[in-house]
Amino acid sequence: MIENGFLVLAFLAAGFVFWKRGKEEHFAEDLLFDGYLFATIAGLVAARIAYVLLHFGEFGWSVPSWINLWSHPGLSLAFGVAVGLGFLIRVSRAQHWDSYTILDMFMPGLALAIAFQQLGAVIAGGSFGVQLGPVTIPVAVFLIVLLLGLSRYLYWVEYRYRTFAWYKSNQDAAKSGFITALGLLVINLMFLVSSVIAAGRQPTLSQAITDGLFVIGFMVGAGVLIQRSGLFSRSKKRK
Repeated sequence: MIENGFLVLAFLAAGFVFWKRGKEEHFAEDLLFDGYLFATIAGLVAARIAYVLLHFGEFGWSVPSWINLWSHPGLSLAFGVAVGLGFLIRVSRAQHWDSYTILDMFMPGLALAIAFQQLGAVIAGGSFGVQLGPVTIPVAVFLIVLLLGLSRYLYWVEYRYRTFAWYKSNQDAAKSGFITALGLLVINLMFLVSSVIAAGRQPTLSQAITDGLFVIGFMVGAGVLIQRSGLFSRSKKRK
């Protein structure tokens, strides 16, 4: 119940940040919120389906338990985020918006939403940390603090990254996509590192699949950074 309450807070917090940035960029607020709402619903459905499939031994063929998040909580964050972002890209293309601009506006809110989700999981009785001898490393706390810091930084740097000489490099103007790339790189790296730290527990197939998705997410972030920056663009020809 507590975990679901924090999911609502995550939805509201991310939605507010996304709406605020969209308003500043003069997007149609109703269309932008509709896209956010549909992407969130698609992400939550995908996250639940993936969680049930990855833990099918616990759920079996009991359809009510698949649906009931109160008595049988659990979401696959990696799958949910992947589908949600994909759906947001689809919405932006349907509205003829620049997909990277939309994702850039969404990333600070996404980091904030994940922080709330993780906090809810900890309060609801999830893993607090890893025991290494007499010392407990509060991995979950570190993750939440880093996500909050990342959200704040992404929001701050969104107004400044176009002035970065290394990012603009050989281009006439810096392209959107920097926030998207940085968000994907850092968020996936955070969860991958936290998973490695917690590797003392018995590894499972579901965890291996999830870690694989984090690796893919990190690689996608790196690809976006390479594609959108001018680092590997051909130098401008001098007249």
